[in-house]
Amino acid sequence: MALPTSNLLILKVTVRFADGAAPASASFWLVGHTSRGTRRVEVFRQPRPPDVLKKGLRARRSPGSARRHV
Repeated sequence: MALPTSNLLILKVTVRFADGAAPASASFWLVGHTSRGTRRVEVFRQPRPPDVLKKGLRARRSPGSARRHV
């Protein structure tokens, strides 16, 4: 179902995790419709060791790697 773009709300959100595990924060875009929104968003993550995160980041930034757009 296509929704009119004039009624979309787009908001960049950065969350910071208080437990000290890596990653310390995450940023993402929320896209909602003015009449079909929700009032609450929950963010969950599974902590991973820093070396695993760095490896994934290097793989994403390497030449020839495809960027994923959701």
